Amino acid sequence: MKKIFYFILIFTAQQLAQNPEWINLTNGDKVLSIVSSGNNLWVGTDGGLVKINKETEEIAFYNRANANLPDNHIRALAIDSSGNLWIGTQYEGIGRFDGYSCHVYNTRNSPLPFDQWNMEIEVDAEGKIWIGSLKYLVKFNVTDWVSYETGNPLSAYYSINDIFFDRNCSEWIAASWGVGRFNGDSVIVENIEGLNNDAIVIQEDNENHIWVGTQWNGLFEFDGTNWREYNTSNSNIPSNNIYDMKFDSDGNLWMATGNGLVKFDGSNWIVFNTTNSSLLQNEILSIEIDEKGIIWLGFFNYGLMKYDGINWKKYNLSNSILPSNTVYAIEFDNQDNVWIGTGGIALINYDLNNWNIYDTTNCGLKNTVLDLEFDKKSESLWIGHQWNPMAHWGNSWLAKYYKGNWINYDSTNSPFSRNLVNCIKTDTDNNLWIGTGKGLVKFDGINWTTYNMENTSLTSNLISDIDFDKNGNLWCGLGLYVKYDNEGNPTTTEGGLARFDGNNWSIYNSQNSGLPFNNVMSIAIDSADILWVSIRDPMNVGIEYGWGLTKFDGNMWTTFNINNSPLTSNTIFDIKVDKDNNLWLSTCSGGLVKYDRKNSWKVYNVRNSGISFDSQNLVEIDSYGNKWIGHNESGLSIFRKGGVILTGIKEDKLKQIPKNFALYQNYPNPFNPTTKIKYAIANREFVTLKVYDTLGREITMLVNEEKPAGKYEAEFNGKNLSSGVYFYRLQAGNFSTTKKFILLK
Repeated sequence: MKKIFYFILIFTAQQLAQNPEWINLTNGDKVLSIVSSGNNLWVGTDGGLVKINKETEEIAFYNRANANLPDNHIRALAIDSSGNLWIGTQYEGIGRFDGYSCHVYNTRNSPLPFDQWNMEIEVDAEGKIWIGSLKYLVKFNVTDWVSYETGNPLSAYYSINDIFFDRNCSEWIAASWGVGRFNGDSVIVENIEGLNNDAIVIQEDNENHIWVGTQWNGLFEFDGTNWREYNTSNSNIPSNNIYDMKFDSDGNLWMATGNGLVKFDGSNWIVFNTTNSSLLQNEILSIEIDEKGIIWLGFFNYGLMKYDGINWKKYNLSNSILPSNTVYAIEFDNQDNVWIGTGGIALINYDLNNWNIYDTTNCGLKNTVLDLEFDKKSESLWIGHQWNPMAHWGNSWLAKYYKGNWINYDSTNSPFSRNLVNCIKTDTDNNLWIGTGKGLVKFDGINWTTYNMENTSLTSNLISDIDFDKNGNLWCGLGLYVKYDNEGNPTTTEGGLARFDGNNWSIYNSQNSGLPFNNVMSIAIDSADILWVSIRDPMNVGIEYGWGLTKFDGNMWTTFNINNSPLTSNTIFDIKVDKDNNLWLSTCSGGLVKYDRKNSWKVYNVRNSGISFDSQNLVEIDSYGNKWIGHNESGLSIFRKGGVILTGIKEDKLKQIPKNFALYQNYPNPFNPTTKIKYAIANREFVTLKVYDTLGREITMLVNEEKPAGKYEAEFNGKNLSSGVYFYRLQAGNFSTTKKFILLK
């Protein structure tokens, strides 16, 4: 096990002391923009904005939660004469950052033509802000906006990658369509032989030559009359992919390429790569040369490096230990330690003080964890993991972790061979149920039993989700399943819902029930035993696709969608129920949605909250009410109304957790007509507290829900009962006990 004492989390702890309602935990290893300003280096990452003091090396992190950034996916940075930092983002417009908070400009509050693909920002000599947006060159003088259309207006994709002002104040444009010059009214495209498209960056040397770096065609030099091309065929440049470049004070051109760092003095090519230097990765996305001549390099997945001409130094730009911004699974153990399954290194654990990483080097896990289930009785963590989450034919495995020990299940000791693990659940008898791409698998600790289309009435072998109702019935969400005959011809079978009582299967689909479609994504059962189902379009993903949220109360089917309710997206990836019976829905592009099961909907999105992104893979809720939201490309968001509870606050609370289960004598006793009953829960368990008469008849149920470890108190009111002896009984997991009390009127 790799144990990381992560000092960067100090920043998070400081924020928690102020009880913020939102926290973003991200990975900042993808760096697309760097700008130097005095002692500060500003770095734009896929995990937000990072400021490094170059003298003290103090690092500060800014994101949507703590600085109101428009988006954590930062693509461009520029500094104006007032010291404001201008930020271009991937998805949510641009921002003006004063060092503390950000003013956001987007299509809803300004004439900015597009929120997405604002890939470039520059400030001209007059202080005007120039923005390279999707299809448009935009000029903004902090009062007025002017947009100039570039490229083919019918094209779906035309991005401006760089804006450069030469010494004559001529404006050059590098874009997906090539190179152009702005003449004051429009962009005139340069006809450059050998340059097909995808111009990325433009610079000017001391002789007023213009240099253009491209995505596929190498490097181009313009002497005012002719263009000259440098590529891997006619020069020693190591790559035709030039992502960024800068000139140093001696006139040398430094290039961030797809195959190393390159220095070109006009005659000689010097290449720094992973074999001849301390460079961490050959693919370099961004470069900056500061006032002292120090070179700063941004990588695709290795963060930031500094090169002073002799020494190399790496900087970590993440405010967490997340190895990537893709989060597939979140689970909590009995102590509320969080376990995170990611699309990078396999498994992350945060135990209040330390971050631990589990991967192929220390436990045999593969690269991607798709689902997690903590068995509270056995205190075991079950992990579904595989090499490639997008490939249904990729090898999948099941693993078990118990108090430092690992057991891996594969084709040698289980049914898991080339089998997609979608979901894992444990039942009240401690059986493990695994939803796979080849059916439902039950494991009782010794025997494996597979239920599929061949031996049951299941209508699909693709099990998307599992839950249990109060009667112990197992419910399965079934996806559309494609199988092939002996000749390789595909046949698609429709899924729906399946209920299994241990002997018989009941199938619900759009033909025999109110289910609107048969590709079920997620299911959840609330404390009232109502089933909630999300159904998605198997071919499309988006707000308008899918079938929204369906409710089944055992008799009636009701569907909520964007046309008949305040629901903001028809594509719902995950459903969770909190202790107050509210539903929490992770959606595609519709934000995180809270529904109180009555008629109240609340949407948390990038316009009204600190959430990282409007699309989420899943949401999980811990015992403190924190919502842990896993994104596909934006890391983790943590939310709790009134303030997130973590670190020191959580540790203080844990000190009060009882070591044993207990039921205490009520007080007062005898009572008339109310009394209080205290009890203690040592581990998270499903708890019932019931009152009986002397004949064993149930009078009332005071508690009927899952509770985390802790001490609790319930009140009983006997105003409608006659005087006499009664009993109250506590059941929590395997623990049960009964006490007597007296109602005396």
